[in-house]
This record gives sequence, C-alpha cells and structure tokens, in this order.
Amino acid sequence: MANKIIFSDYSVSIHSGRNSEGSSHLYIGVKPSGDIYRTLLHFDISSIPEGSNIENCTLNIYINGSRSRSKPEIFTPYLVTSDWGTRTTWDTRPSADSSIYGSSSAILTTGWISFDVTDIVNNWIDSRENFGLLIKSPEITASTLKTVAEPGISTQDIQPFLVIKYTHRRNNRNQFLSLKAQSIRRYTPAINVSSWDKYSIFIQNAGSNTVSVFLETGPSDSVFVSDSTTVLYPGDTALIAPQAYSFFIRMGYLSHGGPSRLNIWVQRPAY
Repeated sequence: MANKIIFSDYSVSIHSGRNSEGSSHLYIGVKPSGDIYRTLLHFDISSIPEGSNIENCTLNIYINGSRSRSKPEIFTPYLVTSDWGTRTTWDTRPSADSSIYGSSSAILTTGWISFDVTDIVNNWIDSRENFGLLIKSPEITASTLKTVAEPGISTQDIQPFLVIKYTHRRNNRNQFLSLKAQSIRRYTPAINVSSWDKYSIFIQNAGSNTVSVFLETGPSDSVFVSDSTTVLYPGDTALIAPQAYSFFIRMGYLSHGGPSRLNIWVQRPAY
C-alpha cells in the first residue's frame, strides 16, 4: 500500500453572489446575520496511478478562526459533480451529489480538523471525473462561521491537504475491485486481456440495492462495444464471460434505488 499527500491546488468560498478570491481565508458556516458560506476545494490526483483502489483518504483543513467558541457546528464534505473555478459565485455554484459524502466533524474552535473522504476520492478514480468537493454545514444555526486556511495564499503547513492510502491494481494474473455503485453509470478501468487465453470474471452485489453490470469489449483501452448485461440483486454473485475475443474489457455499473457495493474478481490460471 502506498501513501501520498496532495495539497489543494485551488479553492473558493461562495456566499450570496460573492467569493473569497484574494482573501487569505476560506469560509464555512453561517454568520450572525444568517448569511451562508460554503467552501469548494479541488485536488489534482493525477499522480495516483490509473486503476488504483483508494483504501482510505482523509481531508485535513486548518481552522484559523471561529465566530463563536460556544457554538460547535457539524460540517460535511460532499462530491461536486460539475465544473467551477476561482471566480465561481453563489449564483454560478456547481452541483453536488448529496448521496456521496465524507464523514462529519463538529468544529468549535481553531486547529486541524479531519474528514474521511474515501468514497469521494474513489468516485474521482472510478468515474475519471474530478470536480473536487464542497464543505458545508446544515446551515440552520447562526453565528457558526469558521475560517479555513486557503491554498496558494496561506503557508503550506496549514493549507488543506489529502492523505491518500492506495493500492495499484496492476495488470497481473488476478485483479480485485471493490466499487461503490451509484445511480449514475460508472466504469472500471480498462483491463488488458490480450495475452490471456483463459480468464473468469466474478461479480458480486455486496450491498443492499440492485446493481446492473454492463460488460464491454474492445480493441483498445479507449474503444468499447456492448457485450452483455447482468442484473444482480442484493447478495447475488454471478460468473460472466465475453461473447467474443478482444484485447481489452471493462465493466459499466449502476445501482437502482440507492447506492450499493460491487465486488469484481478477474482471474486467470497460473501456468
């Protein structure tokens, strides 16, 4: 297992049509007036090898200031699903997926705060789309505003960063993937099977909602056609095989009625 520390490369706080561009802080929570602040953070994870499995990931932010030290507030990071930049405002804010989120932390005073964002980062890896994450509170209680050290302006020792623990799924004899299936179709990394004369694919729905799996084959790692579709109910395990020979395979997957957990084994015999 490898560990990697990645600092945020850009960020913005949004509030009623304004943002924090040029400020030394980001803001999260609610002012005494009832004004709401949210923070968007982006992390460049291109140094993580494609096809890696994220075992654990923590987001670490440094709280520079707290509007009220007697009123703790719960903050949670969420997956962002559309593009944004440092000039993004409240009116142009990106969409976020409320079903894919990290752990929540109660923030009262200044200092380091950590969130488990493993599901969010695994989604970036599996979907090959990374729009960053959003940190927000329930936005009910006033006087809970917190300030966060901002990337690129604050000194690096207090900038937001990720600690990622991952394993690299190499193109070896056996491969195992454990993926979170959502209502949007995602794809596994392409698997090079051009040198394999025999192999088996086992798929298991280890979650609580139905999952559809779409096996695809192709001549390269970027060109695929549909091969077969398998529906797995909770607890089901199935053996699937492509109908035609190809150099590469991949699997699309999505869940119905809520998230689920999909386990995939691709195995070939030892010679």
